Amino acid sequence: MRTFILNKKRYIRYAIVSLIVTAVDYATFFFAYFFTNVVIAQFFSYSVAILLSFKLHGNFVFGVHRKTHVALTAVISFSLIGLMVSYLML
Repeated sequence: MRTFILNKKRYIRYAIVSLIVTAVDYATFFFAYFFTNVVIAQFFSYSVAILLSFKLHGNFVFGVHRKTHVALTAVISFSLIGLMVSYLML
């Protein structure tokens, strides 16, 4: 039962952090789009959202407080692939 409660709390923290990251992503996109074109705005907002997501999920959801350069490299690599796919869809 205790594991279930801990997982439920983690799920709630995950959902809250995801909502915050999504809000920052949209706000950053609309702010950047006001000054640039859609491609640059998307790149900027996507980059900010990925880095924020990595940091917040690592610290507040999963409790990772160690050096994470290897994991960050993997996250950035896969995120760049996702960004390229979204550019192809534009």
